[in-house]
Amino acid sequence: MSFAVYTVFGKELAAEHGGMAVIAVSYTAGSLFLLPMTLFLASRFDFAQVSAAAWWAFAYMTIVSSVLCYIGWAYALKRLSASRLSAFSYLQPLVATALALPMLGEPVTATLVGGGSLIFAGVFLSERA
Repeated sequence: MSFAVYTVFGKELAAEHGGMAVIAVSYTAGSLFLLPMTLFLASRFDFAQVSAAAWWAFAYMTIVSSVLCYIGWAYALKRLSASRLSAFSYLQPLVATALALPMLGEPVTATLVGGGSLIFAGVFLSERA
């Protein structure tokens, strides 16, 4: 629900101030809000136990999954309605699954196919409404 509100209000803000400014303020506000808990938890965490692969995964998630995807979202928000753009967010689990199958060797199960079918049906119906 919060992402839907963010998308609707973000469209107006992006049109007025630009998508990059909206993303910068959102990330800054979120970071400041989470900073006390992050510092508290980090003080009790042994960073030496984190593998190089985990740090690379963290960097990938930060740069690709967050920064680049939100830049793309802001770009699309200027060109599409908020309701149409939000429908594409439902495709995220399908894309993640499509990547997990070959990269992680995840098995194709009936539950996986059923869930994917429900997502496609929901996106299709929301786009027709």
